[in-house]
Amino acid sequence: MTKEEFVDFYVEGSFALRDSEVQFKLEIGKMLLGLEEEEIKEFAKAIKRHVSFLKQCQAVAEKWNELESTYDKSKSWRDLVKEAGVETEKRPRKTIKSIIETRFRENERKFTQTGDVYIKGKLDEDKELLGSE
Repeated sequence: MTKEEFVDFYVEGSFALRDSEVQFKLEIGKMLLGLEEEEIKEFAKAIKRHVSFLKQCQAVAEKWNELESTYDKSKSWRDLVKEAGVETEKRPRKTIKSIIETRFRENERKFTQTGDVYIKGKLDEDKELLGSE
């Protein structure tokens, strides 16, 4: 096998994979056409995905007639979502400080209940990270 053959195989495989993902998500969207948000939430819960994922699938499927003429296998799902004008839902990110504060409160509760020295050590580490005494 030559390097060119390998690159060709890789490029074609990448295109096929991307196209397969698009077709899969498009079919999901078609199944959801006409459903209300509460129904979509139930499906999202059933597959353990965020509802925004299914809403994107539904929105792209709704606009597919317009998008199909410009679609080629080099386009990713994200490209289609943008072309469909779908607003992506931004979920708030947790800061490291908020994660440590939550862990601190949990360790404080556990230490109060058990008096475990190991938990006390974790509690002290969190205090130091948070800069409190």
